[in-house]
Amino acid sequence: ITFESNKLNINTFSDSNSISYWASDAMKWAVNAGMMQGASNKLNPSSNATRAQVAKILQTFDEKAVKNT
Repeated sequence: ITFESNKLNINTFSDSNSISYWASDAMKWAVNAGMMQGASNKLNPSSNATRAQVAKILQTFDEKAVKNT
């Protein structure tokens, strides 16, 4: 899955300043690749993901990366 830097800026999320430095590139990739969309203008980087959220991330990854190879 390619990273499209012009697609979405994670700084538009109100809690983007809570993203750890070491995770910012991965979060940018995940958002721009459609793996993460946030909710209520937040990414909630310090929260735990629910089982349903992780399932959706894995499903999207499968659809976009695995099936396109």
